Amino acid sequence: MALRGADVVRKHKAAIGRCYGKTAWDMLECIVDEMHAEYKGAGPVR
Repeated sequence: MALRGADVVRKHKAAIGRCYGKTAWDMLECIVDEMHAEYKGAGPVR
């Protein structure tokens, strides 16, 4: 299931917005956690 970058950004704009402003690695980890939570339909992972 390959997603194009633009599709990912559009689908996860809210998650990316919540994570914005951190260092690159923290942001990446935060976005992955947020996306994982969205897929599970749960709240934040941590």
